[in-house]
Amino acid sequence: SGRRGLVAQYDVICFDEVSGVSFDQKEGVNILKGYMESGEFSRGKESIRAEGGVVMVGNFDVDVHDQLRRGHLFGPMPKEMRDDTAFHDRLHAYLPGWDVPKLDPSYFTSHFGFVSDFLAECWSQLRRTSRLDVTQGRLEWSSQVSGRDRKAANNTVNGLLKLLWPNSEMEVPDESIAWAAELALEMRRRVKEQQAFIGAAEFGMVDLSFRVGGQSEKVVFCEETLERRPHAEKEPPASERPRVSEILPEPDPAEVKSSVGAKAADYVVGDVIDGRFEILEILGQGGFSKVYRVLDEVEGEERAFKLFDSAAGYEAVRREIGALRKIQHPHVVQVYWAGKTSDGDWYLITEYIDGESLNEYANGKRHLRDREAIDVALDVLDALTAIHPDAVRLGELDRKRRDDDLSEAEFEEWQDLQDKGLVHRDIKPLNVMLTRTGAKLLDFNIASRVGDPVRTQSGTPPYQAPDADLTRWDVSTDLFAVGVLLYELLCNGQHPYPGAKPMVDEDIIDPKTVRADLDEELAAFVRRACASDRAQRFSTAAEMTGDLRRIRALL
Repeated sequence: SGRRGLVAQYDVICFDEVSGVSFDQKEGVNILKGYMESGEFSRGKESIRAEGGVVMVGNFDVDVHDQLRRGHLFGPMPKEMRDDTAFHDRLHAYLPGWDVPKLDPSYFTSHFGFVSDFLAECWSQLRRTSRLDVTQGRLEWSSQVSGRDRKAANNTVNGLLKLLWPNSEMEVPDESIAWAAELALEMRRRVKEQQAFIGAAEFGMVDLSFRVGGQSEKVVFCEETLERRPHAEKEPPASERPRVSEILPEPDPAEVKSSVGAKAADYVVGDVIDGRFEILEILGQGGFSKVYRVLDEVEGEERAFKLFDSAAGYEAVRREIGALRKIQHPHVVQVYWAGKTSDGDWYLITEYIDGESLNEYANGKRHLRDREAIDVALDVLDALTAIHPDAVRLGELDRKRRDDDLSEAEFEEWQDLQDKGLVHRDIKPLNVMLTRTGAKLLDFNIASRVGDPVRTQSGTPPYQAPDADLTRWDVSTDLFAVGVLLYELLCNGQHPYPGAKPMVDEDIIDPKTVRADLDEELAAFVRRACASDRAQRFSTAAEMTGDLRRIRALL
């Protein structure tokens, strides 16, 4: 009818279709998401907002005012909405704690009643309050709960806490916050599973998790979760299941072979890739890829968009990307998904890091205090602890595997250690970003699995161990690089080896000759970390971390 209206007593907006927009278009999808998130509809200079935030969208064959007066929230929905389980999951999570009974027609009235007005006023008063204050410093969402996921989860937690603890002076125990957070993430998980039917590589492997009060992290699943979808009794043995990393899209071997030497499309600021990723900035270009800062117009988040020149370049790191996707760590860049543009170019989407590289601090142009330099090294070591495998346990399981003595659970553990066991291979100042929350390790372009054969000697020579194993990759090369990095931060950009060329059987330049005021225990630490003989160096990131934390506590 073209008429728009709002009946405040119902706290519901009903309006007609948005002209010229079909819901299979990106604009239509984003408009719908905006309605659901804000509860507000704008057209031209007019804007209508419902305090309740419940917005019913669709075509109405009746007058809008009549629909508001005679209709009710629990009436039949259009078929498209009725069959959209993701829509219902969102709606149910938006109305937490509302036990909706079946409605008997005899209860209906064309007039306002005391009970409906009283309840409407209760909801109206509650909507103006927030109980998220009790979650501050207690509830921590994982990095993958971002954008609309985080807003939706916070809304659900807030709604549940308001219904059960409406008084701001009421204390909410940790277990109740955890209960609300788990329910909120289960609802978002269900939405993700519906989205996974559209793109499994993008949505299906996103783990949603939280922690409360410093307790262990809890990953939330639902019955439809892609990884748990087959019933346990129908699952094949672990040894026959595909690894999670194999879910990443894989280029055809013929495409890989024919793409060698190819170049991807060039984009400039303002371009939009596949109607979704708007180019905001060109971050850099390497030997086989370009990196852009983009705005993901679906998620509303800034991301780093790595565009590979060829399918061969993407395939070379696909396994490592798969392993890295499973690592959620505050000091490791988060990998989200990989895919192929409509132009046929392979790409990788990662977290965009808003910070500065360590380069100017490592070359002596800028300086960090000793404790700050140690903190950077500890952050990088913390990241390596997350990506390196438990070498001792891996050795034990390897021996049992060779003896054909692995149980089902042990095989899964061995497979998990293999999948997660990465060597970065190129730790250097340019690959460490300083952010407000600490250092982040990024650019896993040439990362390899622990134990993989050495096929190429890549990396940056000043940070490569002089006695690197030339047959199999191991963690020693990363640990040596961290030692060199810390030496440079402490010694005004000076490299521990003459000419910045690590050599076998050569002593490092004593850091005390560069900085006489350097703490002796700290100097001893970098001497050991940068030694040319691996037998003298640290054997694990955890060992280095423990020693360095002890030294820092004494400074």
